[in-house]
Amino acid sequence: MIYEGPRDMTDQEIEAVLSDSAAGARRRIEAVLSAIYYGECEWAGDILIKEFSRADEDERISLCILSGTYYLMRKTTYRIRESLALAKAFHKTVNKQIPYAEGTVQDCIEELEHCMKIFGKK
Repeated sequence: MIYEGPRDMTDQEIEAVLSDSAAGARRRIEAVLSAIYYGECEWAGDILIKEFSRADEDERISLCILSGTYYLMRKTTYRIRESLALAKAFHKTVNKQIPYAEGTVQDCIEELEHCMKIFGKK
């Protein structure tokens, strides 16, 4: 999925998009991206994990990529173990359901593991 760059949205605007059942995948992904860039660090991490937990397979691919963006940009390990566990669990199903995405998800797992090392969480 190709998404637009982050928009400077308030927390309330982001929450409104993410709680709107009519919001499409692209709109939700863009809201998560805005949270990563403009939201408070921990809040953005919570949003990312929450959305990954409820997203469909195609959205999870984008959210895996955004996970790496979040951890590298914010230089944090906030809830990184949970993000890594979600990515690893998704990787197990990706092989069967969406084989073309296996490499992307594996790259994301390696990126999260790298973030754990460079930002001090072992």
